[in-house]
Amino acid sequence: MHEALRQLRDGEHLHRLSRFQDIRLASYKGHLGLLLDGRLVVHSYDAHRVYEALAVVPLLYRPPGSVRRVLIGGGGDGLAASRLLQFSEVQRVLVVDQDDEITAMARRPPMTLLNRDALADPRVEVRHGEFVDLATVLARREEERFELILSDLPAPRERPQERLYAPELYATLGRLLAPGGLLVVRAPFLPQISSYIHHALRSVFACAYLYRAPTQSLGMQGYHLAATEPIARHRGVPAWAEFLNERVVPALFGLAKDELRYLARPEHDDAVAAWRADHGLPTVDDTAAAAAEIAADIAELFAGDDGEPERAATGG
Repeated sequence: MHEALRQLRDGEHLHRLSRFQDIRLASYKGHLGLLLDGRLVVHSYDAHRVYEALAVVPLLYRPPGSVRRVLIGGGGDGLAASRLLQFSEVQRVLVVDQDDEITAMARRPPMTLLNRDALADPRVEVRHGEFVDLATVLARREEERFELILSDLPAPRERPQERLYAPELYATLGRLLAPGGLLVVRAPFLPQISSYIHHALRSVFACAYLYRAPTQSLGMQGYHLAATEPIARHRGVPAWAEFLNERVVPALFGLAKDELRYLARPEHDDAVAAWRADHGLPTVDDTAAAAAEIAADIAELFAGDDGEPERAATGG
């Protein structure tokens, strides 16, 4: 794949103005970049970091063979799906992206060089539409549940857009999770955004963890992992991973003291505070106590972790 990318000519491969955004796909010095509305969202130099963190890390916290159905919000570029499809246990991936121009691009070279032609895999179904609306319909019908849900939606510039990052959406996604299922929300690792998403998830889920992955092209990427119960490590990093290894995984969850304090600061967004009040949940008014709670959750997650999954977790 990397050699094929290096053979690409420098210049623009695609420029489309869809109903939703300006789309540009271009190569420069052997690397492929995707820009939406002028902002770089994918770069082949370190796309493997972004999408292994999004799609592979959560599977490490599910028993082997247990993740059969995955829902992806966004992800029309096929990059998250391409990592998931390397797990033979995955039988179905439902990708929901509102922009059919993005999925059309993902089905053609040169993007197929980067996503391994993931959208052509028979296990993948693509639906076009607003993720919030489709998730609401799926939850209402109660026809299907997913062991893993990934939110790879447009990154907020300053603060999360309400519909895409609101407690209401997370509650809907919670109803779509199978027992023991996990939700991962990707967003830039920026204090206000990370704090908002963390509090929104903790308003709905019993457990919420934050991990992150450094990239040169997109900066620090944040990942919020939510679950209805405490999680545990169940399997090792697959040999084909290009970024992850057994030492890197716990390091991704490491947060500095000041980062913990900001993540745990009292709610500063009316939407989250209103949701908690409407559902009889206490407000977060003690930053130090909340930071200690987050740190304790992370410590418990890696208690006794020597770089390998605990034997008790694997049934071995």
